Amino acid sequence: MGEDGRAYEEARTLRLRRNKVVGYAATVLLWLLSAVPLARLASDEGGGAGVATVFLAVGLGIAILLRAIYARWRGRAFWSPWLFVIAAVLAIASYGIQSAGDRAASQSVSRPAL
Repeated sequence: MGEDGRAYEEARTLRLRRNKVVGYAATVLLWLLSAVPLARLASDEGGGAGVATVFLAVGLGIAILLRAIYARWRGRAFWSPWLFVIAAVLAIASYGIQSAGDRAASQSVSRPAL
C-alpha cells in the first residue's frame, strides 16, 4: 500500500471515529432531552428531578438489558448509539403512559364568559 493508500485509510478512520462520536453525542442528548417532559410532569405532581431521574435510569437499565441480549444473540458490539435511542424512546413512552389520563392543556385553561 502506497502513501496515498495510507493517507486514505487514516482519513477514513478519523472520519469514522468522528461520526461515531457525533452519533453518541446526538443520541445521549436525545436521551437527556427526553427528561424534560418527565421533569415537567413530575414537578406538577411534586418530586421534579428525582422522578425524572428514576424514569431515565429505569429506561436506560431496560435499554442496556435489551442491547445486551441483542448483542449476544447477533454477535454484535454492546456499545452502540442505539442503546441511548432505545432509552430515550422508553423514557418518552413512559411519559406518554404516565400522562395518558391527564386532561389536555387547552381544556384546563379557563375561558372568560361572554
